[in-house]
Amino acid sequence: MATPSALVIPKALVGASSSSGGGVTPISFSAVVPFNAGSSVMPRTAVSGALAFTVNSSGAADGNTAQVELISDGTNVPSFTGMAEWATSFGYDNSQAGLRNLIQFFRSGGQYYYSISQPAVNTPIDVTAPTAGAASVADATPTVINLVVGEAADTAAAPSAASFTVSGHTVSSVAWGTSTRLDITVTPAFVNGEAARTLAYTPGTNPIKDVAGNLMAAFAGKAITNNVGSSAGTLFTLSPLTRLTNASNVYTADGSGVTSFGAYGRGGSLTLAGDGWISVDWPSGSNGAVIVGFDRTNTVDWTTGIADANTPDFFLRLSTVSGNLFRGENNQTDTLVGAALTPSATARYRLKRTGTTVTIEESNDSGGTWSTRYTFPTASTGTLYVWIASIQSNVIYRPRHVGLA
Repeated sequence: MATPSALVIPKALVGASSSSGGGVTPISFSAVVPFNAGSSVMPRTAVSGALAFTVNSSGAADGNTAQVELISDGTNVPSFTGMAEWATSFGYDNSQAGLRNLIQFFRSGGQYYYSISQPAVNTPIDVTAPTAGAASVADATPTVINLVVGEAADTAAAPSAASFTVSGHTVSSVAWGTSTRLDITVTPAFVNGEAARTLAYTPGTNPIKDVAGNLMAAFAGKAITNNVGSSAGTLFTLSPLTRLTNASNVYTADGSGVTSFGAYGRGGSLTLAGDGWISVDWPSGSNGAVIVGFDRTNTVDWTTGIADANTPDFFLRLSTVSGNLFRGENNQTDTLVGAALTPSATARYRLKRTGTTVTIEESNDSGGTWSTRYTFPTASTGTLYVWIASIQSNVIYRPRHVGLA
């Protein structure tokens, strides 16, 4: 026999059945019903499995009663052994979950009876516990884990910091951000590229519960999505790149990552071994252009043009001359991607590898959100080397990257 789970009684539903007044004696829930305590009442209880009521005849006497209000689960109907159903009983209503059934047990003439009744309007009670949704860290708030709660929670008090553990970090405080989002502050702050982290929860002080009082279950090993650095990326100068031997192009870069002179470079030390991306802003000037590429080798001297055998295996080209985005692959002439562009001041483009797939993506809000413009048909595996070409002087394109080493 499975024992049903105790249900926290919502304040609005507390009534005489949970009161100790009027000579009623509160007792713990038991499927073995006592008949020796005068008028006794058990706490309202939610059925969650098979339930079989039997008689505890120890000290039993006529006139003694017990009662319990059960909340149906839509599956399990309780059974009764050693007692008979009273003629005016309405029977147990299990037509759906959350229905209230008041069961009254009594002894008369040495016989044991039970009777079941329901409210005239039997509105289902919420008996579904809230669930834990996604856990993530936003780029703008690297010290806060946002935990989604599957339904509106009771936000009168936040759970204690001791209720949570985070691998690699220490929880310092917890607060409700909204009724469906818990903000868990940790130290140290999350950083881009750190090891995968997990979140665990053990109910303690002020446990997570919904507005009906149903408690969220403990959990462990919940993956935390780390978005730190995924939007803005890491600014870098061209110093990690090897300047290619084109006499007409030299490059310099200031500490903020703004390249301000025409340049060709290849990634002697700037490589991508797994997932990651490199992005550039839309070039400035009326005759500006910038090319970003990934290549499987680090030996090609890409200086003679963008339509020869020296081009990278995957690349994008932005041109302010034609206002267009171009793509190229496998040493082929670059090709227009879509119609002519009218980019905004916050336009940004990136070359990205996810798994074995390389894509070109576009953002019009400085990297806040991205959409895919082109997916290269050729799969990519192993280490890729980074290439950058700034073909016209006075081009400012601010390269950024995530996942590169």
